[in-house]
Amino acid sequence: DRIKQVIFSSLAEVVVGARVLDLYAGTGALGIEALSRGAASCTFVEQTTEGGTTIRENLRHCRLEGEVLKLDARRFLQAGPRTGQTFDLILADPPYEKVKGSLLEQELLSLVPPWLSSTGRFVWEHYSGQVWPPDTEAELKSVGWRLIRHRDYGETGLSMLTRAEKAEEG
Repeated sequence: DRIKQVIFSSLAEVVVGARVLDLYAGTGALGIEALSRGAASCTFVEQTTEGGTTIRENLRHCRLEGEVLKLDARRFLQAGPRTGQTFDLILADPPYEKVKGSLLEQELLSLVPPWLSSTGRFVWEHYSGQVWPPDTEAELKSVGWRLIRHRDYGETGLSMLTRAEKAEEG
């Protein structure tokens, strides 16, 4: 709940009217919070049947609507967006190992940019022991990102990023 509060208090202006993608959705808590704060739509990507059922029940309970896809998030991202299919806010809370460095995180960071609108935000929860952010701004930009904010909350790290191209615009 603390992490959710941090995310949405810092994204208030981004959420209203946003197209949201909730990757590794679990119970759908992040995407549902976005919808309750005025997001235009939310697509939930969760690979488990149990999780998908829970998301649908939570949406119904909150009287909200969203698209629930029973897919592995990595495979979803690898498929690439259809023309014009981008999101203003992408939320990702993947399962993480408590080790430094992870191929999942590296792959996630390389797969998300095409899905994100040019002014969009990517909010990524990860293990605080992760080697993140890269050592230099140039290193971060070389993998397509500009860091807006990073903070650790115990064992959870929270990074908010935007596409590197946005950094050049303003």
